[in-house]
Amino acid sequence: MAVIPEKFYVTRVYRSAEEMLGWMVVADNEETKKFKQTKERADRWATPYHNSTQKAMEPIYVDNEPRTGFRMVTNVSRYSTSNVVWRIMHPEGFEFEITSDNLCDLLETNTIVEGEFQDPLFFTHNKKLVNEKTKLFADLIAREEHKKEQKKNVQEVEVGDILTFPLEQTTSGNTSHQQSPESVTVVYCGKYHAINVSKNDSSEFTSKSSLKFVVKNTDDNRYYALSKLPDFNIGSNVEIDRATVISEMNEQIRNTHEMTGNAYYYHNYIPNALSIMFLNDKPYKLEDTHVEYHEVPFSTINYLESNKIYRIDPDTKMTSFRHEYTQQTYSGPRTDYSHYSSRDPVTTYYNYYSNVNYTLVGIVGVRITGYNENGSPQVAVNRYSSYRGDDYLNFRLPQTIEVGYYTL
Repeated sequence: MAVIPEKFYVTRVYRSAEEMLGWMVVADNEETKKFKQTKERADRWATPYHNSTQKAMEPIYVDNEPRTGFRMVTNVSRYSTSNVVWRIMHPEGFEFEITSDNLCDLLETNTIVEGEFQDPLFFTHNKKLVNEKTKLFADLIAREEHKKEQKKNVQEVEVGDILTFPLEQTTSGNTSHQQSPESVTVVYCGKYHAINVSKNDSSEFTSKSSLKFVVKNTDDNRYYALSKLPDFNIGSNVEIDRATVISEMNEQIRNTHEMTGNAYYYHNYIPNALSIMFLNDKPYKLEDTHVEYHEVPFSTINYLESNKIYRIDPDTKMTSFRHEYTQQTYSGPRTDYSHYSSRDPVTTYYNYYSNVNYTLVGIVGVRITGYNENGSPQVAVNRYSSYRGDDYLNFRLPQTIEVGYYTL
């Protein structure tokens, strides 16, 4: 069964004479990049520090067949959180940890004698300890069957089909007071090639394009590129022109007045939505793209997005807004800093948490040290650096700003 691993790679380390801990890694596909990266972390974890009392041990492989001999050892509290995990002794002699919900599931569905589980147990892909009687296993199988059903639906969906799928409810940020609708209706426009912003680093792109599912919201006619289609119901079918979809979505991406992507914490977040460079009918590589700069009125810049470049002049790249903080109790306004990018430069905004009005009075930029061959800038700092460095520059609001768009 796909959700049940066949074997695990296990690194072990002695923490004391009576305490041997193990780190388990699913080892069904050892040639994959994911396995190699996880294996490397497990090996580092099991390597004793200098002057440590830990003892290095050879890794082992453990088959994931149902077996008896698992028993409870103790509970462990995390230092950084209030979470409690539970130590379980594996029949192979090493301890591992399970969550409280996993333990409760086992207690409800297993016979335990002197701390030892009497029923044969095995692991799921995310290392939950289960057997065929546990609720976690039943839920896992139900989700797997649901995935198979949805995969079948995706194979049957046709370009132009009207789809309805649920929206995730988000509560973070200034939009928490808004109530998102439970579902959205879209037109399925087919698959198109696009390079997307990296999920791990908003300043990076994938190296080459891949096919994305493109849908058009029937309420506001906005396009979204999705990594995969979420759960959906199929309705009627309408006619779709691919050239029109590409033209309209790329024009939407070049729009500086509205957010063209779909951030997770944004109101009405659509599941699996991506921030893309641009849409294309054929595959393309990052090295084939270049940046075109266009000067626009700064008053049209409502959002700063990772699929565009903003610069005040050829030497400065804009990274965030600076706001003036005003309050009635002060004799005069004072300047404070806010690093939100979703602020309208021509409007005073209301802060829902502290009853404060913010008015945009300036911007913060980083110094450009050079340009890549495609025209994208190289900056002196990265997104993890402090805003106190000399490479950060403050500017009053400019009349115009250059916006760089990626294209072939």
